Amino acid sequence: MKKNLTYLFFAIFLSCFDRNAKVNTVRIATEFCKKRVNYPPYIKKFDIFHESTFLKTFKPKSGKTSILKLENGKYKIKYKNMFDQILEVDLNLSEKEDNNEVILCLDVFNKNSIEYIPMIDKLRNNEEIIFNWESIGCAHKRFSQIILSKRNNRYFIEILKEKKQIDKQEIEAFRNFEIELMNINLKAGCTTEDKYTIQYKEQEVIIYDDTCRWNGFMVLMNELGRN
Repeated sequence: MKKNLTYLFFAIFLSCFDRNAKVNTVRIATEFCKKRVNYPPYIKKFDIFHESTFLKTFKPKSGKTSILKLENGKYKIKYKNMFDQILEVDLNLSEKEDNNEVILCLDVFNKNSIEYIPMIDKLRNNEEIIFNWESIGCAHKRFSQIILSKRNNRYFIEILKEKKQIDKQEIEAFRNFEIELMNINLKAGCTTEDKYTIQYKEQEVIIYDDTCRWNGFMVLMNELGRN
């Protein structure tokens, strides 16, 4: 009997030791990955699934990194971005490490489920699209304009009377800008209001954004090399 109890104690000890060896420290942070704004990003919650089974809901504090202890395995983290889309991040923990870090990008947009065709893809030779941006706040009023044109199957932009041809990466920046603009979550109440006007042929689209989070025009200007 005494021998059996010794074996049982040893088995329990090994089980606890093995379980401890499989625990990983995981740091989960939220960010505006396109460096849109300077204040801390915030999400209400994120959900963790282990092997497709719901594990737990976490409610992080604004600007704070969540530190979790997770055993080895395959995990999925689901969260809502600033466009009200639910995004997923895979996390595979196979070894005991202390440097596992996951970044939840709040301003990353999933275009796979969107059927919207940006105006730049409708643009024909010798046509142009005008992008106007006006920002009004308590202590500022700003205006800027981009004229996008197509000549001989090449794309050009004009900003402050300066013209240049744009490459594939900059063309994609226009696509992302317009698709995101059409999908902004407008439930906000910032003291600054941005007005976006897009003109193409007889079509004019006007959208107001008072989220103070998207700042899509500034992101576009940065990607065009106009800081």
